[in-house]
Amino acid sequence: MNGRNFLDLGQLEPGVQLNSGTVLRYKAPYSTLSLNGQSGLTTRATVDGVDITDEHSGTVLLNLSQDTLHEYQICRSVFDVSAGLTGSGAVNVATRSG
Repeated sequence: MNGRNFLDLGQLEPGVQLNSGTVLRYKAPYSTLSLNGQSGLTTRATVDGVDITDEHSGTVLLNLSQDTLHEYQICRSVFDVSAGLTGSGAVNVATRSG
């Protein structure tokens, strides 16, 4: 958790891997989570119920510090309504103020 990225917490669960790199020239380096061997480009991320996934590159539009988090949930196989827009998985985050 050296980079202070909230997606780093996902690596604590088995079968989850953090992918980092650059997808597009005009976009800053990104992070995605690969769940169950998927590429990670279709993994949804929500913060306080708001989708923060970039539809063009599959990355997140917002980076949060771990200090602001209250709950962190990864959905992989049984999706609920909040994670219904993905085929690979979802990361649901609740902040302390949210």
